Amino acid sequence: MYFRGLENLGNTCYMNSFIQALHLCSDFRQQVLDFEINRIVVQLKDYTQTKQVGNKPNIGLLLSLQKLFALLSFSSRDSINPIQFRMTLPDQFKNNYNQHDANEFGKILLDEIETSLKKLKIYENLIKDSFQGQIEWTIECLNCNKVVKTQEDILDLSLSIPNANSIRLEELIEENCKPEIMDGDNQYQCDNCNSKTNAKRHFTIKKTAKNFIISLNRFDFKHSGNAKILTKVEIPNKIQINQQNLYLQAVIVHSGAQINYGHYFTLSRYTLLNDEQICRYPSIQTALQNLYIQQTPYILFYKTDYPYQVAKIKTTFLKNIIDQDNQNYLIFKQQKQQQQQQMFQNQQNFNSRNDEDDDDNGQQGSQGVQNRIIF
Repeated sequence: MYFRGLENLGNTCYMNSFIQALHLCSDFRQQVLDFEINRIVVQLKDYTQTKQVGNKPNIGLLLSLQKLFALLSFSSRDSINPIQFRMTLPDQFKNNYNQHDANEFGKILLDEIETSLKKLKIYENLIKDSFQGQIEWTIECLNCNKVVKTQEDILDLSLSIPNANSIRLEELIEENCKPEIMDGDNQYQCDNCNSKTNAKRHFTIKKTAKNFIISLNRFDFKHSGNAKILTKVEIPNKIQINQQNLYLQAVIVHSGAQINYGHYFTLSRYTLLNDEQICRYPSIQTALQNLYIQQTPYILFYKTDYPYQVAKIKTTFLKNIIDQDNQNYLIFKQQKQQQQQQMFQNQQNFNSRNDEDDDDNGQQGSQGVQNRIIF
């Protein structure tokens, strides 16, 4: 697979890293590439005629994401400018140059996509089928011993990290699934007791997703403020949850000591995707082992063993966009090459004239040589 970078538009590494990781989810990528623009336009017209209130579906986001995925898959460019995509995002991401949390951005992005598709009544299960897992909470009141079970759909499994030297990912999942006591300000509102009581709760993972996202919660605001927990988490290429094998396909790394500062980049199985920079390495484990102490894995993308899908463009509309962009880039490269050749020729001519002047004034001696301008 040939990778393209994403240009940083000013503190947009959080966006670039998450988009690159999404693009590596081959089933999701192909379904986005398969969006039918005519169908979307028809559904938008129907939505506008039947709905009197409420926000319109974000058509711009859907189409710009499709175009961005197409460019990342088929462009002749080494890096893509994502400005059009950024301008379709919610206001908190497009109207300023502040750093944002990549995990928060990802959740909002996926929710915006799902909400828009459901309003249009097309591809309604795209996010659910691609990313939605499920956990089950069990809460036991310690006063009356009543047990309540509830299911929660999740787009990522958020894991708290202990302060330790290191921990394996499988152990971290087990630790987070252990029972915890709800007391003090965190007491449980028991319907049976009709009051707040101490309780015990834990969760179990009931369902993983085709693309299962695990976020490592490295910021404990209650105890450590903005300081990042630097515990090393050993991340294997394969884990097993509920007899389901999951395979590592991407890692978003946060570099820095605080949540509001630093830098994000993405590791695929063999490639570093760092804004415009693309760098190959022997394996993702090699890359993980060579991270600095403040470069910590933050968001993990695992996948089930579904077959990898090679990106394909099936619509003439999207194919024309790629062909036109590649033609524009070819013209740009030719013009740039001509400019460089002209600059080189001008430099050669300049040097040649200087050499002739030196020959004419060779009798100036060492003083003349010392007065030459060296380029």
